[in-house]
Amino acid sequence: MSFVLQLLGALIILGVLIFVHELGHFAMAKALGFRVDEFSMGFGPKVFARARKDTVYSLRALPLGGFCRFHMEEEGGTEENGDYAAQKPWKRFLVTLAGPFMNILLAFVLAVISLLAWGDTACVISAVNAGSPAQQAGLLPGDMIVAVAGEDLAFDFAALENVQQADPSEGVELTVVRNGERLIVTVSGLTADAETGRLMMGVTLDYSARRSFGFGEALTSAFDYLGYLIRTLVEFLFSIFSAPNLSEQLSGPVGTVGVIMQAVSYGWLSIFRLCIFMCINLGVLNLIPFPGLDGGRLVFILIEMIFKKPVPRDKEGLIHLIGMGLLLLLILYLTIGEIF
Repeated sequence: MSFVLQLLGALIILGVLIFVHELGHFAMAKALGFRVDEFSMGFGPKVFARARKDTVYSLRALPLGGFCRFHMEEEGGTEENGDYAAQKPWKRFLVTLAGPFMNILLAFVLAVISLLAWGDTACVISAVNAGSPAQQAGLLPGDMIVAVAGEDLAFDFAALENVQQADPSEGVELTVVRNGERLIVTVSGLTADAETGRLMMGVTLDYSARRSFGFGEALTSAFDYLGYLIRTLVEFLFSIFSAPNLSEQLSGPVGTVGVIMQAVSYGWLSIFRLCIFMCINLGVLNLIPFPGLDGGRLVFILIEMIFKKPVPRDKEGLIHLIGMGLLLLLILYLTIGEIF
């Protein structure tokens, strides 16, 4: 695939993921009676625009996301006219929350589609050592391990580490699929490797097979995977404060587009997996209570709901402006580092 097609595909994917976020704000606002002056796909000069009722729907030249411009967002107005600032706090809270929620919902839908269409890499027992705890528990070559200690292996094999957390004598519970039948086996009497000290079941694992999913199993596994991604992201956010080089831990626009271009070149499965990861990032990161992000706006709405009085609009606007300025400086710093 040519560089131009990879770049175009990357820009379209990034634009769609951000557009879905804005679509969440827009759909919830319309459902709650807000007046939206403009809903745009993309930024920059208008390529196409059409007015319908009180909203202008536009397509702009730069296909990187979009925006939702509310009527009288910074002023008073009246609730009956759908003016944003005059709406009840709980309505504005839901409108603000809808953007990140749409990203997380899209990640879930993509995860289910990915599992139904391509399945996932499977963990299959290719050999069982004679006299080992695995043989004594009844495990056989060809058994596919689908869960360890109740934690699913879909998308990620991190659950295999639950073997190391088990009590050697009590053992660990494995869920395996054998000839289409789901079995639960407890492997006890685990032994420690003489060199590494790691607990061993006495099996050889093969990761070259594929595991297929039914619709119900895909739903539950998708939930597990999103939970894993969110936990990993939260742990990462706490770890970056102690990182010696921030630019090695985060990606700016150039690095993000580069990663998407790689996924585009590898095919649809890679595209879906990366989109799931990016949707979770967009959804969770936007909920951080930092000025300029949706999470920062939610904090101000909560303050208004608790104290029955909004923070003065000019002061709130200034705080968000400062927050956005700091975020833009971070993006500029990361971009310069990526270019060099």
